[in-house]
Amino acid sequence: MIRSLVVECGFSIQEKEKILYRVKDLIITKVNDNKNDFSAKYAHLEKYVVTSKNNTYSNGEIIIGPKPDGVTSVKQHGFTVFSIQGETAKNKLFIDLNQLSGIRLLYTAVSRAKYMRQIVFME
Repeated sequence: MIRSLVVECGFSIQEKEKILYRVKDLIITKVNDNKNDFSAKYAHLEKYVVTSKNNTYSNGEIIIGPKPDGVTSVKQHGFTVFSIQGETAKNKLFIDLNQLSGIRLLYTAVSRAKYMRQIVFME
């Protein structure tokens, strides 16, 4: 259902192995296993999620570049739909359709983009 809706709305669907991901882009998926696969695939790029806080960084903040000092963080490139709520993509927003079910979940993922042209669906 979700796949056909995406196509009906005029979007194409790319193979996830062929996407042109850059460190400033966001990748959204439904499950942690897929999130971890993307993080492993792009482990050579420096992008971290802060897992604690201090006066400089907040818990959940995404840092592009060197690992932040003074807080705990993990290297991460894939994010679950729910972990990225509140974020707005400034660049491409890759949405993994694998295991994505329900129109509300699709809406939550798509609404991370400011513009429709940022959205790239993949499977």
